[in-house]
Amino acid sequence: MVSVIGEAAFDDAWGGRAAALGQLRSGRARASHLRAVHTGAGSLALGQEPDTGATEVLVAAFRATMRRVVGGVCVVTADVGGMPHGTTVSAFFSLSMRPPMMAVSLDNTSNLLAGIRVGQAAGINILAAGQADLALRFARKSDDKLAGVAWTSDHGSPRLAGVHAWVAVRVGRAVPGGDHTLLLCEVLASTPAEAPAPLTYHEGDFGTHVTP
Repeated sequence: MVSVIGEAAFDDAWGGRAAALGQLRSGRARASHLRAVHTGAGSLALGQEPDTGATEVLVAAFRATMRRVVGGVCVVTADVGGMPHGTTVSAFFSLSMRPPMMAVSLDNTSNLLAGIRVGQAAGINILAAGQADLALRFARKSDDKLAGVAWTSDHGSPRLAGVHAWVAVRVGRAVPGGDHTLLLCEVLASTPAEAPAPLTYHEGDFGTHVTP
């Protein structure tokens, strides 16, 4: 899922999903052109730019399409340089059950991505209905996003109060793809449904989903 929650209004990461090989060097994501997965005629290398005119038309259509997809919203948190940090992400999903793994997608310009390292603990705070203000707060670039926000340390990462669910993870691998990087994470602990209903995002608006 490519998220368009922030669009041009926010600088921080609203994720897009990707699949390609890569790594974090010195704790920073360095997006690079990747080798072609297919070598047959007409194949396009991951990271290779197609025709720019067609790209802008396609990007606009793809953004409009993905706005129609209802998605959950989370805040990914971690200790960065001895300070708690977090960023809003809408592209996150369970990757594996055996072993338990999750994946989150961060914009390559994300401050969190610049500071987080492979092997480091991180937290996935799945937001509850009524926490749209937190989603907006953590979508903006700032060095003090957690100032005034209630949180505790859980498995080495900030756990926000009142979230819909919480997953503690350890970053295992970074996979670059276009303008985002996918973090493949080992699940350390998981607590479902602290709050009864999740925060969702659809067509530029926050909402929720309640089972009848």
